Amino acid sequence: MINRFGLNRNIGEAIKLQIRRNCSFSCVICGSGFYHYEHIDPEFHDAQLHDPDRIACLCANHHDQVTRGTLSKATVAEAYKIRKANVAAGMLTKPIGPLDLNCQWPSIQVARLHYTEGLPCLLRYMGQDIIYFERGEQGEPAKIFADIYDSDGELLFKIKGNEWIGPAHKYDFKTEGRLLKVWGKKRKVILEIELEPPGKICIKTLDMRIGNAHILATDKIYLLGRRDAGGNWHWVHANLGILRSGPCAAAFEFTSGQDLEWRDQHLGKNSQELRTSDGTCAINAFNGILVKPLGIAIGANTGSHHVAELAIGKASLKDLRKMIKAHPDKVCEFISTGKIR
Repeated sequence: MINRFGLNRNIGEAIKLQIRRNCSFSCVICGSGFYHYEHIDPEFHDAQLHDPDRIACLCANHHDQVTRGTLSKATVAEAYKIRKANVAAGMLTKPIGPLDLNCQWPSIQVARLHYTEGLPCLLRYMGQDIIYFERGEQGEPAKIFADIYDSDGELLFKIKGNEWIGPAHKYDFKTEGRLLKVWGKKRKVILEIELEPPGKICIKTLDMRIGNAHILATDKIYLLGRRDAGGNWHWVHANLGILRSGPCAAAFEFTSGQDLEWRDQHLGKNSQELRTSDGTCAINAFNGILVKPLGIAIGANTGSHHVAELAIGKASLKDLRKMIKAHPDKVCEFISTGKIR
């Protein structure tokens, strides 16, 4: 659509980014993370350029109210003025509104990792829960808590009780329908999740480093990596179905090899177990999959699961990203053998 000054309705990405940052990535009226871009003054048909100081983010509800005339442009302009001032002063700590988790316990899907509802932790690093959940009580929805790092290990933002908190200048955030996407440095996608209300979250992309650990995930495959003292990356993938989990369970866990050795020796002795001849890798119905040299556990302390595929090997992060993009079905073969047929 072109207005009378020849201005196209489409706003450039750089200007959209500035608008989103001005608005702290949310509707300036209610704080919802799902929004439209609204020309405030002048309106689009009288605008000669897309001025980020005169365009605000409005959710569908408030955008409709403006269209119907029940919400004035003056009110939006005043709300935008206050929002920008708060952002500039560093006073705004809730960039986007709460996620819709209208259930007691969310279910998460990460590539080919499947589990029943009730798993308390998705990702744990050296004893600290990085992405975890709390059960909703007395009719309240479930809550998500998370520390989100970029692919270089820098903390970008936190999710506390379903609200996103963090400095907006470190990342870019965008929503498209039910899809939420976060970019870090150099426009690299760090996190991409699709919400399926009332309680399912599908992780489409996760490219995150914590210390010497890395998790790579798409909608087709996930990999857990650990970097050794020489800078080499070692990876683990398992096609795992978690059937039951206890209060200390975690889908993905990075810990020490000594910790996993202790678990193997003292926990889950009444459970069925498979192990390699040298004992460095064990699959136990209670402990999950223990890769001791890497300090990686999958399905840790879950209590019951089934395994259809397991791959362990070495590959550079650069090569692995290329493989995931070009041949996601061959990634396990690649990390196990260093080549594909």
